Amino acid sequence: MMRISWGKALIFLAATCLSVFSSGMIRDVQAAIESYKIRKQRVIDLLASEPIPEPVDKWGYGTYENEAKRALARLVKGVDLDAANDYFGKWGPTHDVTQYNDDFTYTYWIRAYFLFKDTDRLTPAAKSRMLKKIGEWRDRTPSGSENHSIVQASNIYSFGAHYIFFGNYVVPVTKKILRSALHAALSDYRPPQVIVDIAIDKAGKGTYVLKARRPRGNIYYYVTPEFVLACAQNGGSLGKIGIGGVEKIRYGDQRWDLSFGTDPRAVIHSNGEGRPSQYKNLLVINTEGKPLIYAPLLGRDFEIREVDGDWTFIKEGGTHAAIRTVEDSLYLLEVRLASDYSSFTHFKNDIKDNPLSRSGSCYTYTSTKGDVIEFTDHIIKVNGRRYDTSNYKLFDSPFVNSERDSGYVIIRKGNQELILDFRDPANPKRIIRIVNR
Repeated sequence: MMRISWGKALIFLAATCLSVFSSGMIRDVQAAIESYKIRKQRVIDLLASEPIPEPVDKWGYGTYENEAKRALARLVKGVDLDAANDYFGKWGPTHDVTQYNDDFTYTYWIRAYFLFKDTDRLTPAAKSRMLKKIGEWRDRTPSGSENHSIVQASNIYSFGAHYIFFGNYVVPVTKKILRSALHAALSDYRPPQVIVDIAIDKAGKGTYVLKARRPRGNIYYYVTPEFVLACAQNGGSLGKIGIGGVEKIRYGDQRWDLSFGTDPRAVIHSNGEGRPSQYKNLLVINTEGKPLIYAPLLGRDFEIREVDGDWTFIKEGGTHAAIRTVEDSLYLLEVRLASDYSSFTHFKNDIKDNPLSRSGSCYTYTSTKGDVIEFTDHIIKVNGRRYDTSNYKLFDSPFVNSERDSGYVIIRKGNQELILDFRDPANPKRIIRIVNR
């Protein structure tokens, strides 16, 4: 059986803690807490009101999970129990080893069975069939796949969980988002106050760097209230690890992206090429002959996109970005907050006078922040000092910190501190405290 490290289990925690982009954000912490039960009930009410159609075996391996959500919501609310029992007693997943979609659906079956098996909301026939089907699923689940089950029952629902726990979201709340939040709506878990404060404080977190160590390559984020520039520094990919809505537009081999706060689909990226390298707001990109991809899912262009010589300038929301073609397949990408400049023209002029020189295979560029970057197809030196991207901690940021293999995580904001201590696996500890500094 595959052993799941405590570090992997914290990936979702870090992504949630460091959420950046939000629309309709509840800025007052107390208001977010007081509306917690209302948000949970909103999810249950929606699903309990939607019909449970007779499932269609469209793909040949069972039913979709929405029917299971709607049946479970009826049990929770205590309404239309005949329809819920009819679903669990007649429909749902079928026993077939090819049914990978069942892994999603069964999380609701398991929840429904153990919540209501000792009540009269489930009929004896439904209970019997549910137990039988859950046993079949357990028996056919491949050995070592429990990490996928954890993802399916938690991280795959992270956007819905974000709505339930923090009262804000990366896009306006839709029925699709509410439907994804049922597991969180049925949980009694409440994030510690420090987590709530971090998650809903868009402006207060300011601009910072997050570094994290991953088995196949370290990741580096430059995070602002308006944009996130992210990079897999020395191999590997960003994958599904992201901040706020960023992971929604990532793909398996994506190694870097610039995500704008206007929409989780507003992004510049390229997939699986070269060795991107980043220092704060500047990225060196080798695309190995493949094009950069601009806002592939947005359905519109950026607010402003202009080509001026070797530069492409972009304005999107509160973000100004500039891409310099250095040579074939080699680019510089520099990003700044629009609030740093009096106008977009001011930003363009500041970029265009930045010196770029070449000596042999090495280039030297001075950024708008005054950093001197020496690079080939990756950054070699910053301000005259060797740039090391290999010795990252597990988490390194102003808000989440942990040394690699330490089993000790500190989450901090202001004078609030949460410590997760896994150094004794048999006796894990969670310590919440107020620290006077």
